[in-house]
Amino acid sequence: DSHELSATEVSSLYTKRESALQFIDPEISHLKIGSGASTDIITNNSGFVPATNTATYQEYKWNHVVYVFDGSSIKSYVNGILHSTAGLSYSFITETRALTYIGKQLNGTIDHIRFWHDSALSANQIDILYNSPHIPSPSHEFIFRGASTSATTITDTYDSSITAELKNGAFISATGVNLDGVDDYVDLTPWEFGGATTVEAYVNYSSVTNTTIMN
Repeated sequence: DSHELSATEVSSLYTKRESALQFIDPEISHLKIGSGASTDIITNNSGFVPATNTATYQEYKWNHVVYVFDGSSIKSYVNGILHSTAGLSYSFITETRALTYIGKQLNGTIDHIRFWHDSALSANQIDILYNSPHIPSPSHEFIFRGASTSATTITDTYDSSITAELKNGAFISATGVNLDGVDDYVDLTPWEFGGATTVEAYVNYSSVTNTTIMN
C-alpha cells in the first residue's frame, strides 16, 4: 500500500531480511542490496523492489562480489560473471548516510571493500577488476588483509578522513576482518554519496545463511 514506513517498521524489515548492502540516511531513505537468495532494494521510505539473484555463494571459498547501481537498475556480479539485473523505479539520492556498517550479519572474513562514486562500472571493467585488482581505481577503499592484527581502525586508502572502526569483537587476522554473524561489525565514518555507485568486496563466508556485506 501507500503507507510510509516508520523508522521502527523499516528496522523490522531489515532484521527479517538478509542483505549485502544497506545504506541509511537521517531521513530513513535507504538503498539495500541483498546477496543471499534475492536482491532487495528499499529507497525513499516506501519503495520496495525485490529481484531474483541466481548467484551461488560458496562457503569457505573466496567470493568476488560487485554491485552496480546506475540509477535505473541494480546489477550483481559474482567472480566476474553477471548474475542478476533488476530495474528500479526510485532514484538513489546523493546525501550523507548517517549509519553505514560492514558485516553486521556476516559470518566470515572480508579481505577488502571498495566504492566507486558517480561511476557504474561496465561488465568489461568488472572483468578487468576481477582479474587485475585495483583497476580501475576506486573512490574509497578499506583493505583489511595485511593490516596489523592489533588494529581497531582501518583508514580509507583514498580519504584519510574516513575510517572503519571494528566493533563488538570484530578482529583482524592474516586474511582480513573476521566477523561472527552475531553482533560484531565494522562502523564507517559517514560520508556523502549517491547517484551511480559501484561496490566491490572480496568475501569468504563461513556460512551463507547470512551473507551481509554492508548494512
